[in-house]
Amino acid sequence: MIYIAADHQGREKLEEVNSILDGLGRKFNILGEELYSPEDDYPDFAALVCTKVLESEKEARGILLCGSGEGVS
Repeated sequence: MIYIAADHQGREKLEEVNSILDGLGRKFNILGEELYSPEDDYPDFAALVCTKVLESEKEARGILLCGSGEGVS
């Protein structure tokens, strides 16, 4: 399973990543709010993804997207 989350600045890339993973037949789960707003805070989304990956009984991965890529790293 691949867990994915993005703040408002990573929203456009989120759609692209989802499309690629879907085309590859990979299972993924989008975490966080469906509607994004400028008040979104990337650490909240990073925490969601990290928690899911760490709780997973099977091998899991996470993809985090923000405006610069620096914040979520």
